[in-house]
Amino acid sequence: MVAARDIDELRDRDPILLALDPNQEFHERGFDLTPSSLAEQSQEASTTLITDASALSRIAAPPDRGETPLGPLVRANYMLGGRGLIDTARADLLVSAGGRSDLTGLLDVVRASFRPDAVLRLQRTAELVGMALGVEAVAEDRSEDDSDAQGGRLSASEVAAILPWLLEQDAATSNASFWRHLGGLFDLAILEEVSTALGSQDVSALIRANMDVWVARRAYLGLAVSPEENEEAPSRRGWHFRGGLLAFEAGNHRVTFSTDGRSLPGRDSSRVPRWNGIRSAVEAYRLEAVNLRGITRSVAINAEESDDVLEDADHVAASLNEEFFVPELTLRVHGGPPDRVASDVSIRFARSLAVADQGATIEALTHAVLEVVSFADPVASDEVSRVLAAAESDPRLD
Repeated sequence: MVAARDIDELRDRDPILLALDPNQEFHERGFDLTPSSLAEQSQEASTTLITDASALSRIAAPPDRGETPLGPLVRANYMLGGRGLIDTARADLLVSAGGRSDLTGLLDVVRASFRPDAVLRLQRTAELVGMALGVEAVAEDRSEDDSDAQGGRLSASEVAAILPWLLEQDAATSNASFWRHLGGLFDLAILEEVSTALGSQDVSALIRANMDVWVARRAYLGLAVSPEENEEAPSRRGWHFRGGLLAFEAGNHRVTFSTDGRSLPGRDSSRVPRWNGIRSAVEAYRLEAVNLRGITRSVAINAEESDDVLEDADHVAASLNEEFFVPELTLRVHGGPPDRVASDVSIRFARSLAVADQGATIEALTHAVLEVVSFADPVASDEVSRVLAAAESDPRLD
């Protein structure tokens, strides 16, 4: 390779040069080929990978028990992002980097063995592993652009590799700042994509730390699990995934969320509240629109000039002297980041749905479902507090 200038001639083609013979030393008159000379040559071509069958076998070996998520990511990036000379000795270092005791020296090995984009991915994962193990602390305040400054957002494959492990680490479980930091590197749509990897794991710590910034489009109120399902009691279940969608149980209800506006069509229901029965539940919100349906007439009230049509609805209901039912109404809530602009949430009682076509935070949708959609079987205040837990902001507009 050195004599034929292969490394130099092929450098623009992102080559992978694989030696079948692990012996990399050749000595002839006027010419010596050694690992050091190969390493020196390959460093001049930043995208060239030189390795051998023995190193490849070492990388492909089954992971050790207790390995952190770094091990799988090292293996996944070996052929895609490896560079320079990775012989058996270097492969051993990379594989051992998946162990907890090797976090400190990982980055030096990674920088010498991977391209910059792969280094960013592995460095970011190493930092997260370190934080979860209590090696580093996460700053309490994180700007919205911190994730980009740290090398961009996590891909679905990275989240699937690291999140199940992180959720099992005791040191990270109660660290809300850690979960807030982690939540800035991906969103609920990515979490839905990798939900199979999470199984039935409790994701409460992650959701509660990010419910005021993560956005969904629909929330559906259904029945909680029944005893026949052999599941843990609903009151003791945390946030989790069912059928690829985020859910929790509260009281007799299960609430399910989706980031896809086409999912969660809801169910046909005859339960539609009377205006007098639902008014107290919506008076804490800005009422954007309401559809009053009586026996002889129906009235649609929209906020064209007024910020809140609550008093208008009261006036119509009183002046027409008729009992009105409310099949649908619209609430104005805080939206997601960066500036938490207002967002409309349509409450469709007949379908047991809260729908935000432009998206609303998980926190806002949770409030809307537990306080308004559940009018026929209200959720106790202590149950609402348990579900929201770490949430500190109020998604309802003042």
